[in-house]
Amino acid sequence: MSNIKDLTNQRFGRLTAVKRTDKKHSSSFLWLCKCDCGNEILVSTYFLTHGIRKSCGCLLGYDLKGKKFGRLTAISPTDKRKHNCVVWECLCDCGKTCNVRSDMLLSGDTKSCGCLHLETATKQAASGIWESNIEDGTNIKLIQSQKLYRNNTSGCKGVYWHRGTGMWVARIQFKGKTYSLGYRSDKNEAIKLRKEAELKYFGEYLNKRGEGIMATDTRFQVRDTQEELEKLDKAIRKLGYKDRADWYRDCKRQVIRQAESSK
Repeated sequence: MSNIKDLTNQRFGRLTAVKRTDKKHSSSFLWLCKCDCGNEILVSTYFLTHGIRKSCGCLLGYDLKGKKFGRLTAISPTDKRKHNCVVWECLCDCGKTCNVRSDMLLSGDTKSCGCLHLETATKQAASGIWESNIEDGTNIKLIQSQKLYRNNTSGCKGVYWHRGTGMWVARIQFKGKTYSLGYRSDKNEAIKLRKEAELKYFGEYLNKRGEGIMATDTRFQVRDTQEELEKLDKAIRKLGYKDRADWYRDCKRQVIRQAESSK
């Protein structure tokens, strides 16, 4: 305990360290800090002492007017604020206007009004790339995949550590648009946001594809008698499931949750 730095009441830019929590990011304790603007956030010891974090995010109000971010050109700041960031009105190269948070522009997470992703998916479908996996501009194979990027530290697709706020952010991409699901100091809460969004946005497509997989993939074929299958279907419907595919997906989610809670 003697090696733990006491940052109580010390100032770091606009932040004042109030108290150390029991939570950690990597190997660094998170401190409850109060910003001069009145907001309270959790920031790691490392970020504070190395000058990486100096505000709750209110300093993200950069002047972006006229600057280019992919296909987007920042026109003017709006009166809207999301997660302590200024929302900018932007003009896309395709001619459409859209509102984007400053941190999404600066991080490169948003580069168009949504047309870029849709064009890419459409071109791939037209050229035959992943043809069988494209439905309504949505790559079914991609949303089914749980493969993580090498820099992912959360263990969950779409959940990242946001340096600007010192919190975990959950996001999801669907039909060419990136949706910010929220910021949470607790990683598990951010993961929960992501999983709920997957059901909301991907559910319809995964349900269609799931039924096909259950019917054709030998890994999911039940090797039972017809009588046993009829009993299973009757039990599944009694429990409120539409079919075996619906029941299987719910069982899979429960197994995943149980495995995560037992860590």
